[in-house]
Amino acid sequence: MASGILFIIGMTLVASAATVFSSMQRTFDKPSSIVGYHSARLSAVWERFNSIAEARLGGREDVFLPYQNAEELLLLQLDLVEASYRRAALMPLHLAHMQQYRGKLDMVLQQLRTLLLHGDNTPVARSRLRNLLEEGGQLVNLISLETTNAITKADDAQRNLLVEAGHFTLVLLAVLVTLGAVLAGAFIVVLTQRRALKMLAMTDGLTGLANRRVFMQQLEAEHTRALRYALPIALILVDLDYFKAINDNWGHPGGDAVLKAVSATMQAMSRQSDLVARIGGEEFAILMPETTLAAATDAATRYCEAIAAMAIQHGNHTLGVTASFGVAALRHDADPSASATFAQADAALYRAKHCGRNRVIAAPVLSLSPGLGDSVYSASSDISPTF
Repeated sequence: MASGILFIIGMTLVASAATVFSSMQRTFDKPSSIVGYHSARLSAVWERFNSIAEARLGGREDVFLPYQNAEELLLLQLDLVEASYRRAALMPLHLAHMQQYRGKLDMVLQQLRTLLLHGDNTPVARSRLRNLLEEGGQLVNLISLETTNAITKADDAQRNLLVEAGHFTLVLLAVLVTLGAVLAGAFIVVLTQRRALKMLAMTDGLTGLANRRVFMQQLEAEHTRALRYALPIALILVDLDYFKAINDNWGHPGGDAVLKAVSATMQAMSRQSDLVARIGGEEFAILMPETTLAAATDAATRYCEAIAAMAIQHGNHTLGVTASFGVAALRHDADPSASATFAQADAALYRAKHCGRNRVIAAPVLSLSPGLGDSVYSASSDISPTF
């Protein structure tokens, strides 16, 4: 009878622990980082819109259609910001503020459209246009600031929940220690839930970059947008050369130091609109919206040279590393899917490895033979990429 009671109590405690960890899991699954990403993209889109409107202000009729496209793209980005707010389940107050700023921005855009289409070119009209552009820029900045505040509040709430959950879990585990019959089961539940949390977290725990799940989701979303508006989009895949040798010689702490240093370098060199992710052990990916294959290849060349020039401190030793790069871009004349672009970049990366590493190769890859194929750059030669 006593053992039966202990078993029931133990199972109840285990179920309680599972409930706590499930709550933690739901907290980690909130994609607040996507909110920040779309808000940053909104600022970049506004800069483009502002420059086009300024050109129209100067009387350049040839930018009329780009102005319409820029306005439509800006409205789409506003939709993405609002949708990401709802998906992240941030505080309703922040959503209400964002919607208020968005409503004012819609009115500014409507007035801008009217003046650009039907207004004259008098000094008064030009002054009014500049005032509207300034007002719109201030509203975009307010949306960005509101996003920062919302994410900060969400992170604080998450941190408090984790602390409370941690305390509660410690109490449960202390009680479970006295219940030997169920201790093993509780321990298995804890380990299983922790592994699930790591898999569901949106960022890589070692480098702080986005993980593979987030990257693939954003790749699909950006491909959809690029296809809709006939925009370019490029993808860079990166693989560190001979990384196993680094782990063998310096252990995993040395390997971790290299991964962190390479991640920090690529993140610092990337644009605000780019998404840098760690998608595997020593594999990285960089998503570059509104970027041509040529521009992405130039960027990959800079990444390649910067990584090769790094001197990474690990204890009393200085470590070096190189990387191979595969570059691909959305091809409207072929399979336009995100998976096809990823496969092209992967093939280019494989050929970079096959050709000697520490180099950049851009798709399409015609052959894996070192003497064939196109769009090759070697960090140790004067060969330039061709398209």
